[in-house]
Amino acid sequence: MVNQKAIPRYLSNSNTIFSLKYANKNQWLLYGSGSILFLFIPIFTSPDFNWNTGFFHIHPFQRSLISYTFLLLFFYAQMFVFLPKFYFAKRLIIFWICILISFLVCALLPIALLPTTYHMHPFKTGGAYPPPPDNGLVFLLTRNLFQFLVVGFFSYSLQVNAQWKSAERARTDAELGYLKAQINPHFLFNTLNSIYSLAIQHSDKTADAVVQLSSMMRYVLSEASKDFVSLQKEIEYISDYISLQQTRLSDNVDFSYEISGEAGNQLIAPMLLIPFIENTYKYGVNPDENCEIKINFIITPRELQMHTFNKKVKFRSIHSESNKMGIENTRKRLLSLYPKQHKLLIHDEGNSFSIFLSIALK
Repeated sequence: MVNQKAIPRYLSNSNTIFSLKYANKNQWLLYGSGSILFLFIPIFTSPDFNWNTGFFHIHPFQRSLISYTFLLLFFYAQMFVFLPKFYFAKRLIIFWICILISFLVCALLPIALLPTTYHMHPFKTGGAYPPPPDNGLVFLLTRNLFQFLVVGFFSYSLQVNAQWKSAERARTDAELGYLKAQINPHFLFNTLNSIYSLAIQHSDKTADAVVQLSSMMRYVLSEASKDFVSLQKEIEYISDYISLQQTRLSDNVDFSYEISGEAGNQLIAPMLLIPFIENTYKYGVNPDENCEIKINFIITPRELQMHTFNKKVKFRSIHSESNKMGIENTRKRLLSLYPKQHKLLIHDEGNSFSIFLSIALK
C-alpha cells in the first residue's frame, strides 16, 4: 500500500446542527415568558400601582387585568385556531365571525363583569373618587380596538412566519428526498456493472461480491431514508464498496485506502460520501493504462476529513455525465444539511482529479 502524504487541515464551523425538537421547546418557553410579561403590563401601568398590592381590589384595575387576559386568550386562539383552520383554509366568513366575537368579548365582557362605579380608594381614609370622565363606551371601545388590532397583527405575523418556515422545511425535505432517489439507483447501476465484470471473467469472487452487494443494499434500504446515521456504519458501507470495486481492479492500479482515527458516536447524513468514492473509480480506472487511486479519511471527535485522488484515464462519455450528476447532487445536499459546516474543494487538473471535504460532525 502506498503511503498517502499528509492532508492539510482546514478550519471549519463545528457548531451544533440546529435541532427542531429543541426549537419547539424554546418556542414554548418564549410564549410562556411573553404571556407573563404581557399580563404584567396592566399591573405596572395602573395609576394606582403600589407594592402593597392593595390596588388589586380596585375595579378599574381588575377590569384592565381581565381585558388583558382576554387579549392573551385571543392571541393564542388566533395563532393556533382561527388562522390555520379558517383563514389559511379560505374559510374567511367563519374567520371574520370569530374575530368579531373575540373583539366583543375582549372589549365588552370586562365592562359587563365589572361595571364602572364609585369606589373607595384603598390607600386613603374616607372619601370616594368618581370614575374618569372619559370612560364612556365609545372611548373604551376605541381603546380596546387599538389593543385588539395590535395583538391580532402580532399573532398574524408570527403565524405567517411559522407557515413560511414550514413550507421551507417541506421544500427542503422534498429536494433531499429527490436527491437521495437519484443517488441510490446510480449506486446500484455502478455496483451491478462491477459484478457483471466478474461474471464475464468467471471469477471465483462473484459469489462473495453478490453477498457484499446484498449487505450493502440492506444498509441502503434501512439507513438511507434517515436524516442521520452512525458514522461507523457509513464508513463500513464505504469500505464494503471499495472492497467490491477492488475485485475487478488489475495490477496496473496503484491503490491506497487509509483511515486515521476512530468513529465513535458521531452521526453523518447517509450516502453523502459515496458519490466522491465512485468518482475516483469512474475517472481513475482503465485496464489499458497505469492508474492511481488514493482515498484517505481522517476522523476526529468534531470533524471528518476526506481526501480522494486519482489520475485521469480515458472513459466513456456516459461516465462523465453520471459523475457530474452525482457530485452536483452531493454538493446540494451538503449546502442543505451542513450550511457553513463543511468545506468542499475540487481540483480538476490536466491529468489528475482530487477532492477534499471536511464536515462538522454531530
